[in-house]
Amino acid sequence: MLHRRLYGEWFVVALVTGALAWLATANQRLSTVDNRIYDQALRLAAPPVDDRILIVEIDEPSLETLGRWPWPRSEHAKLLDTVSRYRPKAIAYNVLFLDETPQDPELASALTRAAPVYLPALIEYDGAGQALATQLPPPTLESTATGLGTVDLLPDEDGVIRAMPRTTASDGIAPLFSHLAAPDKDNDNETDLIAYTPNEGFRRISFASLSAGEVPPALLRDKLLLVGATAPGLANQQPVPRFAGGLLSGVEIESNLLNTRLQNAAIHTLAPSERAALALIPLIVLMIGFLRLSPSGSFWLATALAAGVLITSLGLLVLAHIWLPP
Repeated sequence: MLHRRLYGEWFVVALVTGALAWLATANQRLSTVDNRIYDQALRLAAPPVDDRILIVEIDEPSLETLGRWPWPRSEHAKLLDTVSRYRPKAIAYNVLFLDETPQDPELASALTRAAPVYLPALIEYDGAGQALATQLPPPTLESTATGLGTVDLLPDEDGVIRAMPRTTASDGIAPLFSHLAAPDKDNDNETDLIAYTPNEGFRRISFASLSAGEVPPALLRDKLLLVGATAPGLANQQPVPRFAGGLLSGVEIESNLLNTRLQNAAIHTLAPSERAALALIPLIVLMIGFLRLSPSGSFWLATALAAGVLITSLGLLVLAHIWLPP
């Protein structure tokens, strides 16, 4: 009788804890804890920085040299004319040109001479993530740019940017970084995560120095240039994992997106149902242990399983670029 009661209680406990584990994992109830672990573990999977990436930063020295922002578009035309002589592989702007100005024809001519040059478009979304409207550059610039790209980012619930943006064209426009790297069908999952690197790893050059021709041509030849603001007063900084800098400007995040694609280093995630199913495995082992082991043995089994889950998560991240939240 006693054994039957104990087995009945064991079955009820196993059923309840299994349901709780499934629901908590499938609904990401513990994502706050998992994200903290992930942000610390990310350094273990950081890829090297591709030396083709070069950030042309609109920094404080550039503002001191060229004056208050926004600059006339003739300054951007001057930069592109200088760069066109250095023959980079491609240029992507992380600066929005949405309104018409008298300097547009001058900038359009420079876009043609410096091609390929990609400009950003702005897509507005509603609360459900549905596109409401798309703002494009003026027709003069749109027609002379090599292509347009979105600079959409996908923050997690805590506001931190961890996920790769959707690679399917949004309103007919693909992400800006995707124009600079060949698509990878094996790395084209919209649930993939960005493989950040330390922010100081990217090569940089000041907008004003480049525009003035103070840079050796060899430094830019065959490079992928990302132009954008990094000055604290201009850059729209977004939260990122602390390992990557804590806060990064849009052009710095684009650099990490591009580097992730070039290095084929995106971190894959599993579907919620798959994560939930895997979460049941250590629970089942533990419940079997409760039947077979003494209380002290069950304690050590639980400790070993907890450590094993964490080691498995870190091992998959490092060896397979798969994140299985522990």
